[in-house]
Amino acid sequence: MENPLVIAANNPAESTVLPLGEVGTFDHAGIMPSCVLRPEPLLRPQEVWMYYTGWSQRMDVPYHNSIGLAISHDNGKTFEKYSRGPLFGSTLDEPYFTGTPYVKREGQLWKCWYYSATGWTTINNNIEPRYKICYAESFDGIAWQRYPDHGIKYSSDAEGGICSPSVIYEKSIYHMWYSYRAVTQYRGGAGSYRIGYATSEDGKRWSRHDDKSGIRPSKKGWDKDMICYSYIITYKNRYYLFYNGNNFGEGGIGVARGPLVGEMLTS
Repeated sequence: MENPLVIAANNPAESTVLPLGEVGTFDHAGIMPSCVLRPEPLLRPQEVWMYYTGWSQRMDVPYHNSIGLAISHDNGKTFEKYSRGPLFGSTLDEPYFTGTPYVKREGQLWKCWYYSATGWTTINNNIEPRYKICYAESFDGIAWQRYPDHGIKYSSDAEGGICSPSVIYEKSIYHMWYSYRAVTQYRGGAGSYRIGYATSEDGKRWSRHDDKSGIRPSKKGWDKDMICYSYIITYKNRYYLFYNGNNFGEGGIGVARGPLVGEMLTS
């Protein structure tokens, strides 16, 4: 990737797109949009679906995340929550939390990559989570069959978090960009988020190639200590990777331009 630029910084929205949930619900403490798509662009061109991460607070750990859905019928101007409860909550196989979904529809099959926590641990008197990327499938975008054994696995015991997947499909290969961090020193230290990259033939089993993500922290400035929460799109026959910088995006949103569509993405 080349030409990283800051395109927005500390510019609050004029109005709330989606209100917080009622006290006690899965999104009463925060809402974080993760993926937006048009499920039926020909039949329902004004309809937009937004999958998001809902935040709630706990007594035993600092927070709890779940995945929700909001739907717009006016081309994204306004949204309504699909339900008061989450689409993805805790289960027998995933007892902690889930979030940062990325959803693609391929014919009648919907595919979702999301992060799922595998536990909490106490480090330097702070309770810290570990989470990795998992995979799920659906035939309607609402009811999901989850496969926690598929996705992006930890590279070592020193890795503490893998999240925010963004996926494109090109030349019969799935390409994913995601954020990964260490267990310790990840709030601006040596273990801070970096942007990783992986490939897969089926979208389930992935090979990591983090050194080929195409982007690294800058030598100075707003993204020298951390780069995270990437989202890739194609526009005017090029790839564009949007991402956050230091302190989980405190300085704003940046964009890096990639090669022409159809070329090697990581050249």
